[in-house]
Amino acid sequence: MEFSSGNLKYSSQEYRLKNNNRVLVNVVLTEHTEEKMVFEGVTINMPEKVNLDMILDRSFDLIMILDSDRVIQYNSDPELLTGYNRSDFAKRSLISMCHTEDQEYMQNMLDDPLATLFEWRLMTADNIWKPVETSKTPFSNDKELTITRDLTDRKALHKAETDLACLLYT
Repeated sequence: MEFSSGNLKYSSQEYRLKNNNRVLVNVVLTEHTEEKMVFEGVTINMPEKVNLDMILDRSFDLIMILDSDRVIQYNSDPELLTGYNRSDFAKRSLISMCHTEDQEYMQNMLDDPLATLFEWRLMTADNIWKPVETSKTPFSNDKELTITRDLTDRKALHKAETDLACLLYT
């Protein structure tokens, strides 16, 4: 969980230890620049500049920030998942790329603050419906961070397993 108040950023993260115990770490980030991070007076010098865009663009997942109207405000490189280049993809409504049969469900999932993971069908630039799952989390007051992953291989594997089970047990 993370939230800001003025210049301070509060963060809380639960970690699972090797012995299966859990520990909750709470920090207050008072200053953050490319060179250093200050947590409640403890300074951590950053050893090298980290280019977040470079990391995000190499992800197989599509990472987006949506505004309250579900319009894409930022996205990692969408081409691998969608076939669209970044300029064609930006400022589009996520719902507009959703299969018509999934649109009401998807709108409900996006509107539900308790819904964190849901599946839907995405229209690619090649007019192919691709099964995907999206996880969402609040990003700021009126924005959400979403991560969308291709389910094509997982669905194909599940179908093959089901077909094999039907052959073996019929």
